Amino acid sequence: MTHYEVLGVQTTATAAEIREAYRRQARIWHPDRSETGSADKMARLNEAYRVLSDPGRRVVYDRDLNGPHVSYSGSAVGGFGGSGGRPTGHGVDGRGYEEIEVPVSPARVPWRFMLFMATVGIGFVLINAAFISPAPERPIDGLARPGSCVQIESNGDAKVVRCTGVGDLVVHSLIPASQICPLDTLAHRDYQGLGTVCVTRPKR
Repeated sequence: MTHYEVLGVQTTATAAEIREAYRRQARIWHPDRSETGSADKMARLNEAYRVLSDPGRRVVYDRDLNGPHVSYSGSAVGGFGGSGGRPTGHGVDGRGYEEIEVPVSPARVPWRFMLFMATVGIGFVLINAAFISPAPERPIDGLARPGSCVQIESNGDAKVVRCTGVGDLVVHSLIPASQICPLDTLAHRDYQGLGTVCVTRPKR
């Protein structure tokens, strides 16, 4: 039995009709008020009233009662009329309801949004490149380090200079004057007298 049948009301019954039907049935079936009372019947009445008296629960109950993908004629709440929960009205198939096909749209890739974000990113990079000046080169401090570029003075000293990338003489290492430079390097006295500068031969 449906909750409507338990209370003895139509599926289109209003909230006031449902409340009145519950009170009427409770006077008949409540064990404390009637000799013919039934605890089981009263429990079913309480459950039916709990569901149908709450609009939210009633909508969910009617939807489950009607079944999926079926549209019934009748009230907006009950969805169908008549006793026993039978569908009424005139549907397209003559049985009081019609099948509703719910179209499912395929997932769409937001190409326009992605293109817009890519354009913004490229513009941001270009603006930064135009307005942000490169870091200044570190000034020459005259200390010979591995990787520094040097030029050989007329007296044979190795003096640190700025690298040009063309025929540069590059410092391999700076060693004490008492040691010997590795093979494939040229030994020159450091311009500041800090030891011997081992210079890598320029590639030809």
